[in-house]
Amino acid sequence: MHGNTPGRLTAHEFDAMMRELDEAQDWMLDQLKQRRVVQEQLHVPSETDQ
Repeated sequence: MHGNTPGRLTAHEFDAMMRELDEAQDWMLDQLKQRRVVQEQLHVPSETDQ
C-alpha cells in the first residue's frame, strides 16, 4: 500500500459518511424545489422547460 493511500473506512465512518451524503441530497432536493416554486410564481420558464 502506498503512503498516500487512505485506509479502509470503519463501519462507523462509512455510516457517518452515508448520513452526510443523505443530508446533502435532502438539502439539494429542497433547494431545487424552492427554486422551482419561485420560478412558477414568477412564471419564468426553467432551463428544463422546452
